[in-house]
Amino acid sequence: MADATGDPAAAEHLSLAAAAMDEFVGSLAADVRSRVLARVPMNRLTEAARRAAARQVDRALARVDVPLGRSVGDGDLVTVSWTLLDPADAAIVDPAERRRHVLARLVGEAAAQGGAPTDGDLASALGVSRRTIIRDAQKLVRAGRPLDTRRRPRMGSAEAAHD
Repeated sequence: MADATGDPAAAEHLSLAAAAMDEFVGSLAADVRSRVLARVPMNRLTEAARRAAARQVDRALARVDVPLGRSVGDGDLVTVSWTLLDPADAAIVDPAERRRHVLARLVGEAAAQGGAPTDGDLASALGVSRRTIIRDAQKLVRAGRPLDTRRRPRMGSAEAAHD
C-alpha cells in the first residue's frame, strides 16, 4: 500500500499512527474521545492524513426502517458513505481478519447513517462472495460482535450457528 504521495514507507507510518491513535482513543470514555481527537495536534494531523488516504464510496441502501417482504423503492433508499480502505487497516496482517474488520466497519457506518445493507451489498463492496460475508458474519458474532444487516437484525450467536 502507498499513501497519496506514493511512498510505501509513509503509508506504513500512517497505518501505525492511525492504529495507535484508534487504540488510545478507544480506551477513553465516549464523551472524551472527540475532544481528544480535536485538541491534540498530532491527532488532528493523523486524522487529516487518514481522510486523505482513505478510500470511500457512496452506496444507496435500504433504510433501516423499511420492512422486509416487499420491494424496495427509490423512496426507501438512503445514500451512505462507506470507508472501504482506512490506513489503519494495514496494521491487521491476516487478510481474513482485515476483511472482517472492514465488514464490521461498513455495517457500523451504514447503521450510523440509517442504512441496512444486505449480504449482497457487502459482498459487492468487498469484492467477495455472499457466502464469504455469511461466514465472516458468523465468525464476528461468535467473537461477540453482532452485525445488523437487512436480513440479519441483531444476529446473535444462536442464529449464527444455524445460518
